[in-house]
Amino acid sequence: MSSHGRIPFKLNLLLKQQNVNEIENRFEIKYESLSVETSERIRDEVPEDLDNEKTSLALTLTKWQIDEKSSYLEYKSMWEQYEVLKRNLECVYHYFTCVKLTAKATKEVANIITNLDIQEDTIGAFEEIENDNLEQNVLELIHDNEIRMSWNEMEMRKKDYDIATKNFRILLEIIDFSWDELNQLKKQYNDVFLKYQHARSELRKLPALLEKMKDIFYSCLQLLGSNVDEFLKSTASLNNLLKSTSEQLIENKELDDS
Repeated sequence: MSSHGRIPFKLNLLLKQQNVNEIENRFEIKYESLSVETSERIRDEVPEDLDNEKTSLALTLTKWQIDEKSSYLEYKSMWEQYEVLKRNLECVYHYFTCVKLTAKATKEVANIITNLDIQEDTIGAFEEIENDNLEQNVLELIHDNEIRMSWNEMEMRKKDYDIATKNFRILLEIIDFSWDELNQLKKQYNDVFLKYQHARSELRKLPALLEKMKDIFYSCLQLLGSNVDEFLKSTASLNNLLKSTSEQLIENKELDDS
């Protein structure tokens, strides 16, 4: 079938399943059982350089698939590290908040007891815990929606790329294109590929972000160590204060009753 006599038909490389019947009605399909006459006619109608171009394209697509898979796996590994670090920082932030609130409540209870004028002023033993700067850094990291949007965009574009590559390779094997038809598909494929590459380039800050998250996480662990130490000291002081105050209250009541 001459390409000039075909009904115009535009293939969509992003369709997950091409309409095979429609393709067969408009394109010359190559089967292994073609007759000698049909094979000779195809060779006459398709220039050798077009066949070479299709073969070269098929090899290029295979190479690109291998390269892109390797690159994607690297980004996938970094993203998994990001998810783990994000969960770790969320846990640390929640613990920061818990320790901070408990330390504040401990100081307030100690202040209440001191105001009873039963014990000597011991409020100086209780200090509130402040990690505002570090907490703010942690919050910014765990609420970074931009990096997640970039990852989701890249995943979506990769799915398009995988579908387009698979379809293009299949079509190269079964359809006798004219140069115009082949160039149209190449343009369509290049558009998909460039969008995928652009989406992936938006994740170029991921390695630096991982290093920043690690540094802040390690700083958090170090600071939490000193926070917990202060928290334990103030809790022990409050425990002693409560015991001595309750004993003094009981003693005062007994004196009043006698």
